[in-house]
Amino acid sequence: MPPFQLLPTELFGLSLKLEHGEAFAMASSDAELLEGAHADSMLYVFDESKAIPDKTFDAAEGAFSGAGGDTGREAHALAISTPGEPVGRFFEIHKRKPGTEDWWPRHVTLSEAIEAKRVSQEWAEQRKRQWGEKSAVYQNRVEGNFAASEEDTVIPLIWVEAANQRWQERVDRVDAGIEPLPALTRLGLDVARGGKDKTVLARLHGAHIRPLERFNFEDTMETVGLLVGILKAHEDVKAWIDLVGVGAGVFDRTREQRPDQALPFNAGLHTDARDRSGEIGFKDTRSAAWWHLRELLDPAFGAVLELPADDELIGDLTTPKYKYISDGRIQVESKDELRKPERLGRSTDAGDSVMQACWDQAIQVEVLSELHTEPLVDGEPRMGSARYQLEAAIPALERDRQRRAEDAVLNCGNCVWRELQNGSPYCVAQGLRVKDKQPACDFHQVV
Repeated sequence: MPPFQLLPTELFGLSLKLEHGEAFAMASSDAELLEGAHADSMLYVFDESKAIPDKTFDAAEGAFSGAGGDTGREAHALAISTPGEPVGRFFEIHKRKPGTEDWWPRHVTLSEAIEAKRVSQEWAEQRKRQWGEKSAVYQNRVEGNFAASEEDTVIPLIWVEAANQRWQERVDRVDAGIEPLPALTRLGLDVARGGKDKTVLARLHGAHIRPLERFNFEDTMETVGLLVGILKAHEDVKAWIDLVGVGAGVFDRTREQRPDQALPFNAGLHTDARDRSGEIGFKDTRSAAWWHLRELLDPAFGAVLELPADDELIGDLTTPKYKYISDGRIQVESKDELRKPERLGRSTDAGDSVMQACWDQAIQVEVLSELHTEPLVDGEPRMGSARYQLEAAIPALERDRQRRAEDAVLNCGNCVWRELQNGSPYCVAQGLRVKDKQPACDFHQVV
């Protein structure tokens, strides 16, 4: 007799006791409760599978270990769900990731659902007009496709994957001798002092980020030594150094030795930077810099930035979310929020190093020039204050701006200028507003 044929039963809140078996339900977060489930015949039904953690799928594998033609036992699993973001085990099954070959994926198309009268053609057309055919919500809920959410994520996964592809294509051309790698343009350094977080260095070569370098130095002076060595070898290159926490000491010491090349990055600093349209401002420099990176990756504006397929970097870039605060400015999630277990569960060290490497000097120098009124402490600006950053950064940035003004010939055709309604120059490639038309695009090298 089949083990789950309905016979006289007892009905409980979360289980059914049958004559030849039992059916029970549990939350997908209780993965450890699945590990001990064994029987001659097992059937798992994973409902809303897109939201089920990988560890829950893994816990169920215990029942499959004893199933097979040579044991006389059987085990089956049915995973059903509407699609969501292209992550997780349910997505991996449908993309036939190696190791999931014993699953049989079945995509129910919109036309099949309409033909079966499970979905209304009229409803589908209305949602297309409402959400847009290419939007993630339409692709998920109407077409039944996996799609990255772009509604409140700063950088969608699909943009990062495109940047990964550009990166690999560049590496293939360089390895084949077709073209050289562009010269080193800028450095981004996110500083940590031992522990779980790591110091991460990002090197920007034109539009190409080299593989990230990670260090676990206990002494921050080791970080200084590493950075100063690189700057000595590349005297035209500048480094944005994270000024928060232990980064302040690294910046201060590096500035003493390489005053023209060390630039402070303070995530909490006020900024007058604007988005690509010139209309929307930001709560702080961190939000502006993350949004600037988003604009560099936006395919609608001819994205050229190339990123390595670094798993940690991909997670860092695609996790932060943003919101509009009451005064209309954009605020990006803080590191503290992202460290929470329900979010990323760690610091975005890799993502921050890339964000800093791509941050634009012209924006920062204009902001700093307006923030120099804080009082001195014992005749010196307080470390980390706006005045401290101003006095540290302005000399190097002004010299760099003068050199560019004298030598503003670009080696690419991406710097297309147009005038905004308010007359402010605007660089299409960068989404950057500056006070004059030189240098056109700080993202590209000057020859």
